[in-house]
Amino acid sequence: MRGKAGTGKSTISRTIASFLSKKGVLGGSFFFKRNEAERGNAKRLFPTLAKQLANSHVTSRMKAGILKALRDIPDISEKNLGDQFENLILQPLLAIYDGAAVTVIIVIDALDECDQAKDIQTILNLFSQVKGSSALQLRLFLTSRAEQPIVTAFKAIKANGHEYRELALDEEDQTDVRDDIALFFEQKLELIREQRDLSPNWPGDEKVQALVRMSVPLFVFAATVCRMFDDQQWFPDGTLEEILTHQYGNTELARTYLPVFEQLLRNQTESKQAKLIREYCTVIGTIITLEAPLPATSLSILTGLSNEVVKIKLSSLHSVLSVPDDDEEPVRLFHQSFPDFLTDPSGSARRPFWVDKKQMHRELKATCMDIMRSNLRKNTELSP
Repeated sequence: MRGKAGTGKSTISRTIASFLSKKGVLGGSFFFKRNEAERGNAKRLFPTLAKQLANSHVTSRMKAGILKALRDIPDISEKNLGDQFENLILQPLLAIYDGAAVTVIIVIDALDECDQAKDIQTILNLFSQVKGSSALQLRLFLTSRAEQPIVTAFKAIKANGHEYRELALDEEDQTDVRDDIALFFEQKLELIREQRDLSPNWPGDEKVQALVRMSVPLFVFAATVCRMFDDQQWFPDGTLEEILTHQYGNTELARTYLPVFEQLLRNQTESKQAKLIREYCTVIGTIITLEAPLPATSLSILTGLSNEVVKIKLSSLHSVLSVPDDDEEPVRLFHQSFPDFLTDPSGSARRPFWVDKKQMHRELKATCMDIMRSNLRKNTELSP
């Protein structure tokens, strides 16, 4: 299943994985996520799936083969993808000859967020080998953006005689998409009205329909809007007005994220706005540039802002960032389309919150060097 950023691929993947689990036919799942050390590359894919396959009652017949691989190759998790797949997935699968034939499904989401393009093609090529199993048949449900390495890899699979079915969300009937988003708004707004003590018919049918129109085809727009309405920092009517201001212009992602930032600057003087933009750009730029997410305390050190200032900035961004109550837990992105929007060079001239990734990398490098110079000490102890 392919589609552009924000069309709901990950939501569909989670829903399908949950459904398959309840049906007892889920073999395992892996959700790639860029800038997450353990989920941004393919190194943990096959060990993770192997553990799930071994622990699942429907694929427990693979357990003996997986355990043997772990005993024979203790450092299997550090081997290349081919060795991992051969020993943890393929051989345990082919070793099963008895029992009724069972079909098991593995869900892999956001394959395009695997940070090495060559690994994407390797993964697809390796999984094409599982057709040799008859007692336990593995099937894959994959999602990704339609990026060139993935398009090329699937063309190669087809050329080698392997079959797959393709669903393009961008090409689906927009009426169905609109109906799904309308249902999402209906359920979410009902909860928000209860939690925020709003009028039973808030915000009114006409405005709800406007929100639905603005959302299609981006599910991420609907999700972000509802998080904005649910944010105790803002008044729902003011938030709604800010969102509807953008209904007839800008790009889809701009309609999604510009209202978030414009709320931050509302009713501020020009000098105050400039200060807020600098601070927010520093905090947000650091978050979206990091290789792996960090907690608020670490963000304070890297940005040079006090822990209190960082927490205040983060508290205003609950609609786009997952901000834990515990300052020692990492701050995470809700969706990859958020940094995509902020770093898009085409928007640099018109967006005050645009982030120059190259400049952020330079600044973070300089900060890290300063921290090391201030804190690292030569080990003068003699070795035993």
